[in-house]
Amino acid sequence: MLLLDLLDDKPELIPKLISPDQLLMLTSVSKKNIPIIDINLRIKQNYKLPNIIQLNNLSKRCNILVLYLIKCDLCDKDAKIIADILHTNNTLCSLYLNQNNIGDLGAQRIGRALIFNKNLTKINLMCNHIKDTGASYIAKSLEINTTLTELDLSYNKIGNEGAKQIAIALCVNTRLTELNLMSNLIKDSGRIVIALALSYNITPLKKFYFGYNIIYKSNKEVIKTIFNNTTLTELDLSGTFIDDNDSQEIAKALCINTKLTKLYIDNNKINKLGGEALANTLCYNTTLTMLDISKNNIEDSIKKLIKLKCNKTLQIL
Repeated sequence: MLLLDLLDDKPELIPKLISPDQLLMLTSVSKKNIPIIDINLRIKQNYKLPNIIQLNNLSKRCNILVLYLIKCDLCDKDAKIIADILHTNNTLCSLYLNQNNIGDLGAQRIGRALIFNKNLTKINLMCNHIKDTGASYIAKSLEINTTLTELDLSYNKIGNEGAKQIAIALCVNTRLTELNLMSNLIKDSGRIVIALALSYNITPLKKFYFGYNIIYKSNKEVIKTIFNNTTLTELDLSGTFIDDNDSQEIAKALCINTKLTKLYIDNNKINKLGGEALANTLCYNTTLTMLDISKNNIEDSIKKLIKLKCNKTLQIL
């Protein structure tokens, strides 16, 4: 079939890049009612608004399952077309909008569309220009949306107010399993409310990435709260200034936590005491399979001790 020359019909694989001209050809084929298989679209970079409109037309005539619009220079105006697709398309399950120029207005449009969308399970908005207002609209959609399971808002400009709205959503949403908030502008008050929301165990979150946000105060209380969560299997606290005191709290939590399998606490300020605390607790923990303690100040002798005491299935980085 002609489409197989342009697209990959296997959802688990990233499809070939297609050009605007090829998109126009697909649109004309769909108008002739020629049968079209379920497809994944990965659009070439520098994809401009007129072609986005063609994409919208195509989405109404064939089953787009996965849509990649990465580094396409999309702005808030383009996000309106994306929102229209989310309103009308009933097959799209994954949407990648990474590394574009979508701001608060675009996030608002996408958030409103997510309220009504009943099929999308994954959306990636990494590396855009979303601030508190845009994040709040996305968060509001999570209070209503019942299908989205993976949300990536990393490398944006979300601060405390946006974090608070996300925390409220986490107290209501019962579907989200993966949330990435790494490398935003979330400070102490924002991370505390998110930690509290996670401790309520309402959202069945399994993977939470929160590294490289702005931390001024001790992580001790936040660590205690997060580790009260009983659903998380993967947790990233990289680059959050975790010190020896915080490491001791993590060690205590790992003694009783039976769910967490991957923990990333690299690029922090863990020294000898924190390393020893982790070493002493790992002989009791049997569920952790990955522990990243790289780029800390832990001596090689302590690292060897950690590896000696940990369970045989645990990989230490």
